[in-house]
Amino acid sequence: MVVDQNMSVLEGSIGAFQRRILVAEDEFAKARQLLAAAGFAKELRADGD
Repeated sequence: MVVDQNMSVLEGSIGAFQRRILVAEDEFAKARQLLAAAGFAKELRADGD
């Protein structure tokens, strides 16, 4: 589930708020793999949170 995607309306579209993706715990590893494969590896937190 993507959350905070409508924050740009509240913040004035300056991009100060990041979007978050909520993933079920049992899907966490697969979600990280998919995001890395999609080119978002640098965006992933190293601590896994």
